[in-house]
Amino acid sequence: MHKRIAFPKSTLNTIPDLVTLTFATFDSESRSYMHSHNVAEIMFIVSGDGYLNTLDESYPLKRGTILLINPHILHTETQKSGKPSLEYYVLAISNIRFSDADLPVEFGESVDPGRVIRIDSMQDSYSELIGLLDTMQNEMDKNEPYGANVILSCLMLFLSNLIRHAGITLSYPTAQTPSRSSIVEYVKNYIDSYYNTDFKIQDIADKISVSYSLLYHKFVQEIGISPIEYKLNRQMEEAKTMLKSSDFSVTQISTMSGFNNLAYFIRLFRERTGMTPKSFRKKEIN
Repeated sequence: MHKRIAFPKSTLNTIPDLVTLTFATFDSESRSYMHSHNVAEIMFIVSGDGYLNTLDESYPLKRGTILLINPHILHTETQKSGKPSLEYYVLAISNIRFSDADLPVEFGESVDPGRVIRIDSMQDSYSELIGLLDTMQNEMDKNEPYGANVILSCLMLFLSNLIRHAGITLSYPTAQTPSRSSIVEYVKNYIDSYYNTDFKIQDIADKISVSYSLLYHKFVQEIGISPIEYKLNRQMEEAKTMLKSSDFSVTQISTMSGFNNLAYFIRLFRERTGMTPKSFRKKEIN
């Protein structure tokens, strides 16, 4: 006798788009400042103690804490004084919003600027969740055939655990290839969020399944400059802001703005402003 069981329908209506997966360490020498992204983030604390600070609230961090950070929320992390370094994974996922029983959110609606969801109720699932994240990281590092399938499977399992055990709701639009006008918006938002990381414009074109030529020409047509020039402008504006409002060294600001070569940063800064970063800082302070 055979017993047939109907396979349940998935509550995930579309496939999440994992933009980046990063393992980070924050110690007493690390520096951070308020920033936001145009994508949602999941922060999973592997070890250490600290805080995730928004404009209105401070969220304690410890081993196993999960933070769901909706798009456009200004935030920064800090290490708790005298405690071990913070180690954590950050998953950046586009076209998604997080909500819980206290604040239902439909995709496209505005979200409270300070809205972060903190989960400490899944400590018993720590080993399972860290195993999924480690597997995703290993697959990205190996870059072997079918790795993307493994990564997506792990991501779906991770999100399903949040839905099942923490009462989290995911909201997102139906996945579709962006129209020509939205191509430019996607590229602009991506650069605004990740201007200080190392990526190629071709990577963005591949992600949204359009040709580099189409992406480049549409961007120039609608924005007036090339994507690379837009990224450089974004980096330089951020560097200027930090020179005026922080005590970071020029070397630190160069790195935090996404310039891996200090000499190149200083030369480009001089070409665009007519002065060195140090001279610019001195002029602005005075």
